[in-house]
Amino acid sequence: MEKLLSSTAAYRILSSDKKSGRLSHAYMLHFPDAQNLRAALRMLAAEMYGGDGHVKRQIKEETWPDVRMYPAPGKKLSVDDASEIVDDSAIRPSCGDTKIYVISDFDLATALFQNKLLKSLEEPPEGIMFLLGATSTASVLTTVRSRVKTLEIPPFSVEEIYEALERENHDDKNMDAAKASGGILSAAQNMVKGDRYNELVSAAREIFTATKRNAGEIAAKYKDFKFKRELMGEIELLAHSAMTKSDDPIVVGPLLNLCERIDRIIADIRFNVYFSQVIFNLIMVKEGDKEKWEGFRDTEMKYDRN
Repeated sequence: MEKLLSSTAAYRILSSDKKSGRLSHAYMLHFPDAQNLRAALRMLAAEMYGGDGHVKRQIKEETWPDVRMYPAPGKKLSVDDASEIVDDSAIRPSCGDTKIYVISDFDLATALFQNKLLKSLEEPPEGIMFLLGATSTASVLTTVRSRVKTLEIPPFSVEEIYEALERENHDDKNMDAAKASGGILSAAQNMVKGDRYNELVSAAREIFTATKRNAGEIAAKYKDFKFKRELMGEIELLAHSAMTKSDDPIVVGPLLNLCERIDRIIADIRFNVYFSQVIFNLIMVKEGDKEKWEGFRDTEMKYDRN
């Protein structure tokens, strides 16, 4: 993954800031890949801190004393974490002149947690820096966003995902997984493991071909589907494939609308609590659009005959 991340504008910006001596005291990485977010933050923190290979390796292993990772592995951010960060930031770095607090899953932090850090983010003690990570900035307070320099890593291209998968392990499913990933590396990585890809394709096809008559049944069947983002990406891939096989606007129009709706769902996937309702609405909109466009065609044909 490091080669993939090092090619991003976010990495180049931070690296350039470091080399020119213009590092901001606080950055926020917006990276819509929850599974790989912490690893991406470690890599950026190593670049931000500097040092030799030994130091950077320890940062990536989360063992360097002046680069503190939050939350603890397997834990969630707590208000106690925020208090600890504020108190610890008053203590001088132990190995040099810089101490960095790296906070992952910041979009899941409570408003109380975020507010506790506001003063430190705006006027940190000398030598103190922050690197925050979030898969979405929607729940990040505007007062926090105004105090940090945001680094964006948008979804990767199919080719970038495929090449990253190939570097990890050659697999016949790599290209299909890359196409269905929605530009999220972890989504593709999950799909090439075991039977997940076959399960994903089967679910996507069933939802894509569902009608109003069985919408409720299909929505209930997949309400607890684990790989929600990947599922939406595969449905969108099916829609794109169908569009390339037709030049009929009655077919293409509803599919374009479907893709736009899926893009919005993927962007807000972590806030879609009732996934069964998301699936139900998607089917109903798809079928409703199809009926509407078919109605337009029937009207035009009737007008032509007259």
